[in-house]
Amino acid sequence: MSKNSSFLWVSFFERLYFKPNISDWILIIFLSPISFIFGVIMFLRRVLTPKRDYNIPIVSIGNLTVGGSGKTPFVISLASKYSSVYIISRGYGRESKGLVEVSRDGQILCDVFQSGDEPMLIAKSLLNA
Repeated sequence: MSKNSSFLWVSFFERLYFKPNISDWILIIFLSPISFIFGVIMFLRRVLTPKRDYNIPIVSIGNLTVGGSGKTPFVISLASKYSSVYIISRGYGRESKGLVEVSRDGQILCDVFQSGDEPMLIAKSLLNA
């Protein structure tokens, strides 16, 4: 998402929140029941999903920002402080499907086309992953 389109979304939501006009009110009235139903479904999903304890520390790194916010360098920095880590990545842009193990104990097990560029960068940067 470009900075220009991000700015347009931000200005749209600011106007919707601070100075809504009649078409904004129509949108709010139309979306409110849908938002409520979605909230109920998400609450039920969270309550009814069985909890699992993996007995290991788990850190999730991600946000709504598409790129450029420093997630990959942060993962590399955090993982370098531990002796043994496992990193799960979507591998955006890769040509393969399913699960792919990129490296084990510092040895690269696939090529960049199978893994994606960021998982390969992480694997080459960390010998303990």
